[in-house]
Amino acid sequence: MPKFICAVCAALVCALAACQPEAPTPTPDNLVIWERTPDTVVFRADIVGSESDVVARGAVPNCTIYGDNRVVYTNEQSGQQVQVLEDRADDTEIAQFIQNLAFTDLIYGFEAGLPALATANNDPVPVVEVLYINVNGLEHTADSLGGWEVGIFGRTLERCKALSA
Repeated sequence: MPKFICAVCAALVCALAACQPEAPTPTPDNLVIWERTPDTVVFRADIVGSESDVVARGAVPNCTIYGDNRVVYTNEQSGQQVQVLEDRADDTEIAQFIQNLAFTDLIYGFEAGLPALATANNDPVPVVEVLYINVNGLEHTADSLGGWEVGIFGRTLERCKALSA
């Protein structure tokens, strides 16, 4: 009887393992892959810092792409009101967006300067634009203290919002 139970357990483990989705491998036709869970952040553009106004508005990041292809972004309206919008983008649009960040904007060449600044002294944290990418099993964060050109955050934020219909 114990051998039968062991055999059943082994068969069950094998069956469950076979049901798990296999992580895709990047190919020339599909350079960008990401975890498909709804709580996975694939991309995020946000502004962080010590300014109370920025922190209060920063409760929802400026634009976030999740693993289930949701795009959640904020739309500032008159009177300092912020509207939170949500839509879905298809795989191709998200992949092209990430490829543009990687190959045109060269985002992987910039680092996050804020952590080094924060540990260097006890001054208040400045307001900083931050871009985060989590694709192909790699997480990368870059910020406006990392040396990127002026305007890259604004352009990236508009492209992220444009993924939505």
